[in-house]
Amino acid sequence: MITFFTFCLFGMIGLHVYLSIEHGIFRASELLPMNSHNPFDFRELFKSFHSDAIYLCASLFSGLIYYGFICEALTLPISLTLGASLILSVYDFKSHQFPVFLWLFFAVILAIFYPVPVTFWAWFILAILAEIFPLKIGAGDFLYLALVSFSMSFIQSVWLIQFASLFGIIGFIFGKEKEIAFVPYLTIGYLMTLLLVQNHLL
Repeated sequence: MITFFTFCLFGMIGLHVYLSIEHGIFRASELLPMNSHNPFDFRELFKSFHSDAIYLCASLFSGLIYYGFICEALTLPISLTLGASLILSVYDFKSHQFPVFLWLFFAVILAIFYPVPVTFWAWFILAILAEIFPLKIGAGDFLYLALVSFSMSFIQSVWLIQFASLFGIIGFIFGKEKEIAFVPYLTIGYLMTLLLVQNHLL
């Protein structure tokens, strides 16, 4: 339990600081107390913690992933895919961007330790086509599905897409944005499909 909450704490701080630097809230040098205006005043560093629950939820989710892995409730491919889903979802939700290098980092790790499934290349080719032709779906969504193929079969991925589309439609109806970030919905679909698989319903 101590390990779980420790991981949550450092996950929250690390993720918040990383995204803060990425989005220009702080410069890297300002994270060092000796370079701040007041070395003993950390309010500026954490001033947006209370105003954005996304980072808190993300840190708790990362803690659950870590806890599930060390308890052997989650396999390594599932744990890595969930970790990638967390980062990619936050990126897509906050800035509608898909960091390909982060995706590549997780994909390479999985490809080193596990055989690359055929469906990976199918989704990868679709991602290239989506980048070239207007398929009304982002290439990042196909790349995410390629990553999922390490831990799910093609049929399970189809169920994932169905769940993601359902929640995406609901989010579009009740949301205010004309363009939705679809990776978070794919992550929800992945979680729901995992739940069904674990309960032998798929």
